[in-house]
Amino acid sequence: MTDSLAMQGLSVEAHNDSDKALQRFRYDPTTFDLLITDQTMLSTTGLELLRKLRSIRADLPVILCTGFSDVVSADNATDFGVDRFLQKPVEPEDLIEALMFCLSGANRDAADG
Repeated sequence: MTDSLAMQGLSVEAHNDSDKALQRFRYDPTTFDLLITDQTMLSTTGLELLRKLRSIRADLPVILCTGFSDVVSADNATDFGVDRFLQKPVEPEDLIEALMFCLSGANRDAADG
């Protein structure tokens, strides 16, 4: 996924440890335009990471990916504050569409209206 995004000309910072990602985000939250996270990770879930990052910066758009979760689904993802939910395997065109949606501000406009 990182390579696909970089090939689109996007600047990507990837972490395979959610605690390190949180540490990096705390250092400079304005560096990031959005978060793409997996629901299933070793030390925390994607929803927990979302909650922690949003407590620092409430306007951060979030794309959540998962292969299977008995907690979050396409039907209830927005209830958790997820802007876009992607079921694995994630197709590159679906990821790009989700990015464009999140970065356009359309998700925030819909929430405000």
